[in-house]
Order: sequence, then C-alpha cells, then structure tokens
Amino acid sequence: MSDRIIGGKEATLGQFPWIARLGYQIKKNKPKIFYLCAGSLINRWYVVTANHCFLDLLGDTLKQVRLGENFLKEQSDCENEICAPPVQDIDVQRLIRFEEYEGERSITYGDIGLIKLARPAEFHDFVIPICLPRGDVVNRINDYHLTHGTSVEVAGWGTTTAEVNRIPNKLMYVHMPVVNLNVCKKNFPNNQIDESQICVGIGEGKDSCVGDSGGPLMKPIVLDAPPKYFLFGIVSYGMKWCGVSAAIYTNVTHYMNWILDHMEPLD
Repeated sequence: MSDRIIGGKEATLGQFPWIARLGYQIKKNKPKIFYLCAGSLINRWYVVTANHCFLDLLGDTLKQVRLGENFLKEQSDCENEICAPPVQDIDVQRLIRFEEYEGERSITYGDIGLIKLARPAEFHDFVIPICLPRGDVVNRINDYHLTHGTSVEVAGWGTTTAEVNRIPNKLMYVHMPVVNLNVCKKNFPNNQIDESQICVGIGEGKDSCVGDSGGPLMKPIVLDAPPKYFLFGIVSYGMKWCGVSAAIYTNVTHYMNWILDHMEPLD
C-alpha cells in the first residue's frame, strides 16, 4: 500500500467532492480505524479504488469509507465562513475484486476494485459522485483522449515529500501530463504494462505518493456548461522515490464494462 501528492496544491473545500478515504481496522479486537488508501464515489452505493487497497497487510481489514472530508485534523471542515456537513462514515458491505488481478505484493495487471457501501451516501455540495467515461459520453469526449501531453489531475492525502512520510492536513492535488506508455515500460521492465494502464508524469517533483493509492486521476470535460470532472484513472504504483519519474495508473475506460457488470441495479 506504499505506492502512490508531491509538488501539489491545497484543494479548496468541496473541490473534489467524490474523493473517499478508506478506513482499515488494524486489529479485530481494537475498534480504531486507520486511513491508508483513497477511492472515488461513482454513485450512492459504490466507490471505485485500486485492487491492491483490498490486500490484508499485517491483519488490516478494510472496514469503512469516509466521504465529505477535506481537513484531517479539524472537527468541522470550514473555509471562508462556509462549513461542510459532518463527514459520512459508511461501513463496507462488500469488496469486489477484479478477477484477473495479478498484483499481490507486486502490482501489475487489473489493479481495480469496487466497494459496495452498506448504506447509500447522502449527496450534497460536498459529497457528489464523479462522472464515468461510458457509453455515448466516450464518443463525445474523443477529442480529450489521453494522449501524450494531455494534462490531468490527481488528488489525495498522501505523503507530500519524497524523503519524509509527511501526511498533509488538507486534501492536495496536482496537475501532471500523460506520457507515452513506453516511458513506463522502460521504468518498470519487469511489469506487464499495456493499454489497460495510463502512464503519467515526467518527474519535476510532481507525483502521487504514499497514501494516495486508489485515488482519482481525472480531467474536467466540457460537454454541457459547466465542465464536469470525469474519472479516467486510478492511482496504482510508481517508483519508490515519488516525483522522480512517471507512474502507472489503472485506465478506467478499459474497465468500464467490468465496472458496470459488477454493480447491482440501484434503487
């Protein structure tokens, strides 16, 4: 869970209202929850994240999803005299793993999974699902295909420096370019890298990092005013030293059929 915001900016309150924190119970006899990964709310019942965030490490068990959080150390999230409602802590009902995931401790193909919530999320200005690139929408956004040089955004609460495990108090985000897959094939010669993944970043001290795993790679698209954010990738893995080269993200468009096939009909 050590893989992949370095060189980023602080997000404003409600800027990314779909981002979720994943809570783990470290020991079954202790109720304390630790937050180690991120995810993206895609409707009232489901969060999409990285498959490797489902692995039990040292007995950790993914138990809870937290929605609507921005500041980690404050009881209430307030900014410019505007305050968000209390966070929503929702138990996990079911974890849905991509069947062909080959990760285990070394993350490669199929790093995607779904979390079915035990109860539906309550939508408001600070809890809103992100759009998925599906159906006719894909045809309408062909001009925004993630080719070399396309600017995308990543958000999370992960480590903010490559040298020290410094976790920010506030949600962070960073702009980075998509790069050719061959760059990542060179960086990770022992891993399977193909069109089911996206290669992002060119170093320059900008990257997702420890604690950002499972979080969103996204881009605002203008279909109808105003622009809407679409989820194109999921933070998967990168170099041990964040911010020194490109990293790998799961390509959500590649797995859209799998996502839709594994969600139960909504109420």
